[in-house]
Amino acid sequence: MLDLVIRGATLVDGDERATVVGDLGVEAGRIVAIGQVPGAARVEVVAEGAFLLPGAIDVHVHLRSPGHPAKEDFATGTRAAGAGGITTVLDMPNTEPPTTSPLRLLEKRRLAQAAARVHFGLYLGATADNLDTLLALEDRGQPPVAVKAYLGASTGSLLFDDPGRLDRWLADSQTLLCVHAEDQRLLDRAADRGDVMDVRGHGLRRPPEAALAAVAIATGLAHRHGHPVHVCHLSLARELELLATSAAERPGLVTCEVTPHHLFLSDLDLEALGPLGKVNPPLRTAEDAARLREALAAGRIDCLGTDHAPHLVADKHGPHAPSGIPGLDTAMRLLVAEVLAGRLSWARLAAVTSGRPARRFQLVGKGALQLGADADLVLWRPGPAQALEATELHSRCAWSPWLGRLLPPPPEAVWIAGRLLAARGRIVDDGVRGLEVRTR
Repeated sequence: MLDLVIRGATLVDGDERATVVGDLGVEAGRIVAIGQVPGAARVEVVAEGAFLLPGAIDVHVHLRSPGHPAKEDFATGTRAAGAGGITTVLDMPNTEPPTTSPLRLLEKRRLAQAAARVHFGLYLGATADNLDTLLALEDRGQPPVAVKAYLGASTGSLLFDDPGRLDRWLADSQTLLCVHAEDQRLLDRAADRGDVMDVRGHGLRRPPEAALAAVAIATGLAHRHGHPVHVCHLSLARELELLATSAAERPGLVTCEVTPHHLFLSDLDLEALGPLGKVNPPLRTAEDAARLREALAAGRIDCLGTDHAPHLVADKHGPHAPSGIPGLDTAMRLLVAEVLAGRLSWARLAAVTSGRPARRFQLVGKGALQLGADADLVLWRPGPAQALEATELHSRCAWSPWLGRLLPPPPEAVWIAGRLLAARGRIVDDGVRGLEVRTR
C-alpha cells in the first residue's frame, strides 16, 4: 500500500512540458507512480480542479541564523517558506559571524538540521583569503551549494570588490558563483547623493550604473573562464539586455534570478512604504518592474529568489533603517496571482520556481514530478482573492509590504518528502524536518 496518493490533479512538472491530469503516488518520501494509480493508499487526497507542482526552491534567503534570532531563525523562516509553498531554501552566508569557513558551515548546518521544516542548502561567502577553503571542500567532495560574492557592500560584513581576485576564483574553482551585482567603486562615488534619512535617497546612492557595471564584470569573467555564474536579484530592464548578449554567446553559462519586490513594487511605492521599502538593490521604476514581469513570463529569467531579508519593524523605522524585505510567506501567492490573471502559465511558474533552480544548482531529486524524485509537493486550488492579513504571516519579523493586497488563497497542501507540513497556510505537523540538499 502506498503512503500517499493524490488523485485527479493537474500535474505541472518543472520542465515546462504540457500539463496533464492524473494521479501521483508516493512511498518512502519519493514519487513512485504517475498517471492512473490503482489501489488504496494510507492517505488519499481528492484533487480534481487543483494544480500539483513540485515544491518551490527559493535560491536566495537570509534566515538570520546565527546572529539575529530576534529577526528570524531556521524554525520561523522555514515555517513561512513551507506554509507559502516553498519546500527548499538556499541560505546566504552574510550572517554573524559570516559563513566563510568549514567550521562556520558546520555550525550553521547543525542549526538548520535541528530546526528547518523544509529542505535547505548553505552558501559559502567569498572573501579575499578563503579560496583555498573552497578548493579543499571541493577536493573532499563537500562543496557548499554555491558561493556568494558581494561585489558591492550590503547587509553584513562580506565585501568582495576586487575583480582581480574574482578572476582567480573563477579560474581555479568549480562551484557555482552567485554575485550581488553592484559595483562598489560606483557605490562609493554616489555615497554623498541624497538625504541619508530619505528612502528615495537610498536609490540615488545605489544607482543603476553600479548594477550594470557589476553585471558586465561578472559576465565577462564567466565567459573568460567558462565558469558558471548566477546573477542575484535583477532590478533593471537594462540588466536583461546584458544577460541576453551573454546568452547569445554561450547559452546557460550565466543565469539570473528575480525577487517578488522587484517584480511587483517600484519607486512609486516608496511614499506609502517609507523605510519598509528600503532594499539592496533599490526598488526601480515601474517600467523596470513591468519589463521584468514580461521577461519572467517569456522565460528569460531563470529562478525565483525572494531575497527574504527580515528586519523588525522598529529597526526599519529607526534612524538608520537596514535594507531588506521579507518574502517567504507571500512570494508564491504573488506569482499564482499572475497565473490566474493569465499573465504567466502554470508551466512557466513551475519552471522558474522549481525545475530551473534545481538544474542550475544541481539539486538531486528536486524540481520535478517524475518517478524517483523527492515527494516535495504543493497543491494549489484556485479560489477567490483575499486581502493579506498579518495573522497569516509566519516570519518572525511579522510584516509584509503586501499587507492588504488581494492575493489568491495559500496552497491547499504542502508535503515535505511525502509528509504533510502545511495546509491552507497553516502548519499542521510542526515535527516535519527538512534535509540538507544533495548536489551532483
